[in-house]
Amino acid sequence: MTTTDRPEETSEIPRTFNLLDALCEVDPEGLEVERTVEGLTVRSPLLGELKGVSVKPCFPVTRAERCLFLTGPKGEALGLLVDTKGLSRESCQALQEEAAKQQFLPVITKINAVSSDFAVPIWDVLTDHGPRRLQLRSHHDVHHMDGARIYLRDAEGNGYVIPDYTKLDPASRDLMEYNM
Repeated sequence: MTTTDRPEETSEIPRTFNLLDALCEVDPEGLEVERTVEGLTVRSPLLGELKGVSVKPCFPVTRAERCLFLTGPKGEALGLLVDTKGLSRESCQALQEEAAKQQFLPVITKINAVSSDFAVPIWDVLTDHGPRRLQLRSHHDVHHMDGARIYLRDAEGNGYVIPDYTKLDPASRDLMEYNM
């Protein structure tokens, strides 16, 4: 290829893509959100009234109430609600309930046993959705969050949370501390 065969480089072509620049930030001022059978109905000065809106938290484990990605009924991006502060209690609750439907995150309420099979950690736990036997890829799949919050990811990619391991029963707490 000679220099004349190469496409010309122009300064008009962006070299990087910033998703936040492409997304419209949704202002909580004047935003009203209501749950309906079709999903969410959203009313705002910027978006007007839209039915069948979905919400997905960008950080479901660490900050489920911040950076909520809103999509329309056909999956089109509507915008990003960076913070729910300033919304009415009803609108906040509607967003949180809809976001919770999008993310299945069982809460571990008791740790029955932690064992290892060929260096693969296996956790026998009780969750708010019943008993589970979690096979982790490694001990690094137990993540310490802020405070005493613990997040576990099993070998299949499913997430589990312990909101505060210090509030577990003494035997569960001992198993948790021994395996941290």
